[in-house]
Amino acid sequence: MKLARESWWLGLICTADMLLTAWLLARGQAQEANPIMRYYVDMGLMAFLAAKSLLFIAPIFVLELIRRQRPKTVQTVLRAGIALYLISYGVGTLQVNARGDSADTHSESSVLAPQR
Repeated sequence: MKLARESWWLGLICTADMLLTAWLLARGQAQEANPIMRYYVDMGLMAFLAAKSLLFIAPIFVLELIRRQRPKTVQTVLRAGIALYLISYGVGTLQVNARGDSADTHSESSVLAPQR
């Protein structure tokens, strides 16, 4: 089955976010602002990569299965997911960086807070 263009884009965005996060964490230049993902970061790089991958691959897989019966609905959901992911990432990044207190970040957004 061929993946929808939107599924590819969402997967690419999520993968880029995951790899950028892992790279910045490894360099000590950031910390995970999402408390759920921070739990996996604390467990190690492989746990973080596995959890992050599962949390975007599984929904895309399910949506691709549903797309056979509801192509327009799934297309709309995927496009909304792309937009919301980018918006929440951007807003969260701005909030974390404007606040400047990366140690006490409690944002639900999956963004990075620069370490001081």
